[in-house]
Amino acid sequence: MWNIVASFLPTVIGTLFECAPQLEELEIFTTVTSIESSAVTVAPASSIFSRTVTGRPSQLRKLRFEGRASIIDKALSSHLPMGSLQRLVLPHQGRKDRPVVEEHFWLALAETARTLGGLSLKHLGSARLSPGLVVFLSSFRTLEELCFHSGFYPHVVSHAEALIGLGHPAPEGVSRSEERQLVDKFFRIALPRHKDNLKYLALCGDWLYNDFWSPSWEDMESIFRCHSLRHLRIPLCCHVNYQVGASKT
Repeated sequence: MWNIVASFLPTVIGTLFECAPQLEELEIFTTVTSIESSAVTVAPASSIFSRTVTGRPSQLRKLRFEGRASIIDKALSSHLPMGSLQRLVLPHQGRKDRPVVEEHFWLALAETARTLGGLSLKHLGSARLSPGLVVFLSSFRTLEELCFHSGFYPHVVSHAEALIGLGHPAPEGVSRSEERQLVDKFFRIALPRHKDNLKYLALCGDWLYNDFWSPSWEDMESIFRCHSLRHLRIPLCCHVNYQVGASKT
């Protein structure tokens, strides 16, 4: 099926940057209109910038992707001006959906951060926690706002399923315990990197449907160390026993 991301947007974006080279903020929304959504070809997000003159919009400070018609691929990282980009918002992802961001995208950004000696990124809106995202968050320390708008708790199994779908063998030993281990790495390693600057932290979206988890006391201690924090959105899941005992008469 024809895909607007693959066939139309690259020309539009390329022309846009030629006509408005000082563009600082760009928001790209794509939507699937076919009833048979599985018939829609998902295009790599990097293709959107494939026809820009320089390949990298040098003045861009804020970039937002939304929609299911593209996947955030590793090659996109080479088009982003990470030395000056201050705000990056990536698509939402349901808990049972395949990842909308390739793990290698995060790893490429982490390598860029190490090469540059840091980043200017202040706001990151991301889908769920993943191994690559933890690596990226651990590679710099400038974030002021971190928002998990699709929900925070990772779904490691979904990453394994995505690899299988791409023809790769399933990782051995993938289990739910790995999800908790990843959460531990976030709170012990990644979050402390930004504790001096972080002002906004959202560990859940507007709805908590099907995202049942609660932070441990150790997780909260890591949050307590973010002394500049002004806004916190956090899920607290209370386990309730609905079993009703027999009444005595």
